[in-house]
Amino acid sequence: MKILTLRFKNLNSLKGEWYIDFTQSPFSDTGLFAITGPTGAGKTTILDAICVALYHKTPRLGNISASSNELMTRGTAECKAEVEFEVKGKAYRAFWNMRRSRGKVDGNLQPPQAELAEVASGTVLANQVTKKLELVESVTGLDFGRFTKSMLLSQGQFAAFLNAREAERAELLEELTGTEIYGQISAKVHEHYTQAKQTMAELEARAQGVQLLSEEECQTLEREQAALVEEQKLQKTALNELDAGLRWWNDLEKVRKNKQEAEQAFTLAQEAVAASAKELDKLARSEPAEAIRVPYLLMNEASAYCRQTEENLKQKSQAGEEAEQAYQNAEARLREKNEHLEQAKQASRALEKLLNEQVIPLDQTIRAETDKKTELARRQQQLKSDLDKQKHALSEQQQYAATTEHSLQQISQYLNEHQADASLEQYLGLWNAQYERIETQQKAAQELSAQTEADAAQLKQKEQQYAADQQKLKLESDSLAKLQKTYTDTDSEREQFLTERAVEEDIHQLENQLQQRNQTMATLSALQMVQNQWLSFQNEKQEKDQQIPALLQEKEKLEQDRLQLRQRYATQNELVKALDKLIGQEERLAEYRSQLVPGKPCPLCGGAEHPYAEQNETVSISETQQQKQDAEKERDHIKEQGDKLNLDIGSLERRIGDEQKRRQHIAQEQNRLEESWAEHAGKTDYTAPVKDADTLKSLAVETEKQSETLYKTIHEYRRLNQRLAEAKESLDAIQLRHHQAESRLTLLGQQLEHIRGNLDKKQGQHSKSLSEIDGLSAGLIDQIREKGFEPPERASLPVWLQGKQADATAWKEAIKTRDQHKSELAVSQANIETGEKLVSEARQRLAALEQDLEQQGKRLQVLEQERYSLFGDKRVDQERQTAQERWNVAEKTHQHQQQKTAELQKSLQSLKGEIANLQASYEQAQQNQKSRIHEWETLLKESQFDSTQAFESALLEKEERQRLVALKDALESERSKTKTLVDAAVQTEQQLLTDDVTQGYQQTPKAEFEQQVQALQITMEARTKRQGEVANELQSDANRRKSQQALFKEIDAYRSVHDDIQYLHSLIGSQSGDKFRKFAQGLTLDNLVYLANKQLQRLHGRYELQRKESEGLELSVVDTWQGDVVRDTKTLSGGESFLVSLALALGLSDLVSHKTSIDSLFLDEGFGTLDAETLDMALDALDSLNASGKMIGVISHVEAMKERIPVQIKVQKQSGLGVSELESGYRAGQG
Repeated sequence: MKILTLRFKNLNSLKGEWYIDFTQSPFSDTGLFAITGPTGAGKTTILDAICVALYHKTPRLGNISASSNELMTRGTAECKAEVEFEVKGKAYRAFWNMRRSRGKVDGNLQPPQAELAEVASGTVLANQVTKKLELVESVTGLDFGRFTKSMLLSQGQFAAFLNAREAERAELLEELTGTEIYGQISAKVHEHYTQAKQTMAELEARAQGVQLLSEEECQTLEREQAALVEEQKLQKTALNELDAGLRWWNDLEKVRKNKQEAEQAFTLAQEAVAASAKELDKLARSEPAEAIRVPYLLMNEASAYCRQTEENLKQKSQAGEEAEQAYQNAEARLREKNEHLEQAKQASRALEKLLNEQVIPLDQTIRAETDKKTELARRQQQLKSDLDKQKHALSEQQQYAATTEHSLQQISQYLNEHQADASLEQYLGLWNAQYERIETQQKAAQELSAQTEADAAQLKQKEQQYAADQQKLKLESDSLAKLQKTYTDTDSEREQFLTERAVEEDIHQLENQLQQRNQTMATLSALQMVQNQWLSFQNEKQEKDQQIPALLQEKEKLEQDRLQLRQRYATQNELVKALDKLIGQEERLAEYRSQLVPGKPCPLCGGAEHPYAEQNETVSISETQQQKQDAEKERDHIKEQGDKLNLDIGSLERRIGDEQKRRQHIAQEQNRLEESWAEHAGKTDYTAPVKDADTLKSLAVETEKQSETLYKTIHEYRRLNQRLAEAKESLDAIQLRHHQAESRLTLLGQQLEHIRGNLDKKQGQHSKSLSEIDGLSAGLIDQIREKGFEPPERASLPVWLQGKQADATAWKEAIKTRDQHKSELAVSQANIETGEKLVSEARQRLAALEQDLEQQGKRLQVLEQERYSLFGDKRVDQERQTAQERWNVAEKTHQHQQQKTAELQKSLQSLKGEIANLQASYEQAQQNQKSRIHEWETLLKESQFDSTQAFESALLEKEERQRLVALKDALESERSKTKTLVDAAVQTEQQLLTDDVTQGYQQTPKAEFEQQVQALQITMEARTKRQGEVANELQSDANRRKSQQALFKEIDAYRSVHDDIQYLHSLIGSQSGDKFRKFAQGLTLDNLVYLANKQLQRLHGRYELQRKESEGLELSVVDTWQGDVVRDTKTLSGGESFLVSLALALGLSDLVSHKTSIDSLFLDEGFGTLDAETLDMALDALDSLNASGKMIGVISHVEAMKERIPVQIKVQKQSGLGVSELESGYRAGQG
């Protein structure tokens, strides 16, 4: 965690808002800085700001809240603190703020506002106080205690850990490192141990009765079960024979049905072929025409191309003649456009000369004179406007003076009529104060009246409650007598039981005997469990000795089969490669043939004749590809067999390994069980070997009977004790309630006396208050009458006083208004005189200006007439533009015609080239047409067709031919498939009828087979049900016989759990949790000593901390300069104590950093006790810490530190003001 920036406002003596950025220079240049200033200036307040922004508390003041805030600067209404910090490369902003109500310095403190947000994204993570504190602790890994022990070491905290008592040091270690979990674990282990001990006792004390079958009943059921099994085997054999006959009949019927369906399908296929004979003949007739279709199409294409080329040649020739004529016409128009362009240029030059020499200079003179006239007109309008305003202002002043004079007369009349109101102001304050006192007395009287009524009601309620409690006390007394009798009777019954059984003195001995019997039973049960496991392992070992050799033999056979498959696979793979090579050769040969050109030599043989290429013959490689596919299928089949065989061998090898491991595990388990047998047998007098089961069983039965007798006696004694304890508990409870009822009744009586006394007192106070109210009211009315005013009735006093207050205010306002009007009237009369003078002067200036304006108009008129005679009313720019546009149009027309002429010339040349190309193409097309016609006539003569029309009639459309081919293939496929199904059905029927095994089935009808099967199934179901009932009875008896053994097995299994928990409890368990907590704290202290000694090596190599071996968490110091003498920490001097404490503080900081990296460290004071040499060593250590990447801030007023640390935040007191301030560069908003 690293502090990045700090912003705070109005904290302690630092008034105002301040901002410190630790990421900027000079802090970024060196991570070590000092906070300096005189004592009490507010240096520690900077650290308080960090604490309150993060945790809402400070080391000096604790929690800051709306009920307690001593942090806010006196005389301010707001304080706040904001810190930006970084954890694991991510920046956060923590904010805290508190205000006073209405922004006033004496307002009530409002609840604080808090916020935690991400700096980069601005996302607000929390804006509630509790949630923000939880997130700060979660993000940083530090609560307030860890923070002030690891990052911010406040005043007086250096030596806190060093001088703490052992209990305080343990508590501090637990708080810093979070090791409180170890105490919880210790207490939880103790709780589990207590529960396990109770469960073990309950298991050992439990016993159950078992009801078993007699030996004769067991034998009868076993004989019946054996007979049922034999009958079931015979009946199953008979049922299999009947099922075979029934299946034969079903198969025969199914085959005959399939044969009939196949014959019908074959007949339908033949009929479909006959029905499509006409279309199939049509397809056959089209085959010869299809053979010469391509040459016919080529001939037609050549003829069409020749005709198209001839037509194109005619069109291009005609277009060439037209283009020649158009080119000659364009040249004539070009010459005409050139003449127009020259005319436009000459007209434009003449116009430009006239404009520049005569028109434009005259226009400039006219504009200048016009501007002068406009300016004179503007000044004329301005003078007229000013004159109107002055007239209006003069009129308003005259009207305001008249109105003010009238109002002054009305006010004077009001003051003359209300002379008496002049003295009201000096009396109203006293009269209002007296009336407020009367109202206060009235409110007090009303409150006393209400309290008197409430006390009277409370008195009545308490009296009723007193009577009810008296009745309850009587009932409690009756219950107490009954419970005392019950307790006496139960105690007598217990004494009688002890006397009858003569066990009064030996009950504990019986409990010991029962415990011994239970322990013996547990040991015998463990022996039985060991014996059963040993015998079970012995049987399994004999089975493994037979299975393993058989599995090894099977594996050897599979490996031989795998070797044969590998040889077959290699042979087949070579065959596939040879066929693939042959196919490649044939494909390349076909490619070479397709590349042959008539008349050119072959690149392979050199011959110029290519009969195969000319006949368009293709190489057929389908047969070789089929052979390759068959070979690949056979190779893949061999590979699949090999993969399956590999899986079988791998599975068998794993099984053999598992069986061998199991055989070895069985031998180890038997050895372990024999050792366990000897261990358990050693606890008793039992010496039989593990194979002997009968002796152990009889001993267990006898011991169980003895335990049961002892258990019944002890159980009855405990039951009587329980009843007696319950009666005693009930008796104690009722005695307590009876005593409480008596106490409540006494207390209630005292409350009744107190309420009666208060009621009498308040009634007297109420009467006295009413008398005082009457006296005050009479005195106020007398004072009003003495001052010359007529007083109202007592009830109307508030309204009368309010009216008089309004009269006094009105008199005061009238005096103020009269004086104000007199002053305003004098000012208004002076303004009227000034206004009249200004109006006269404005009229004179206006007349002179109008004369100048008239003369300027005459001069301008002469110039405009001259301009009109020279150029009319035409505008220079428009005429220039018109002339330029004529020039531009003529030039563009010329350019366009010139471009068009060039394009026609280019087009004419292009057409001539196309005509020449078309002439050559036409001649070539005629030659190609002759060649294709000759080729077609030759093929037609060689074919069966007499003419081209006969050939064309034999051809079929493409879609029609595709349909007929598909029809032919479908008909032939269906006929072949149905014929195959008929042959297969006939063959299967013959096999069923001629099989020697099934000859006997033909003599018995199917219905008879079905009846026999149904009857036999009913008989077998009945016997199966009875067999299940017998097996269930025998199994239930066996389970009951094993129940006792299962109980001992459960006890032995739980004993293992109990022993583990007991061992764990002996190591770390304790009810208070101290055992494991102290152990963990000792490890933590060892780690802290190691870290502190690393810091001491930096500070001073003389001292070394060590933990006292025999005194828990105590520490001592080794002085290596004095022969490694061990010194108690209490013998250290001030400087030595500071060095050791600083090392411990830095060690604690490193210790806490297991959750968060501590990259900022603040030290508050503590350097004043060091001599010069020790101070130098401390500063050297701080420099080394700074070099390791930490940012370190030190608060001190020691001059040597100020000299050694150049980067400083200086806090300065303001003389006589009680506040301080930082340097101006840290004021918020100034950098």
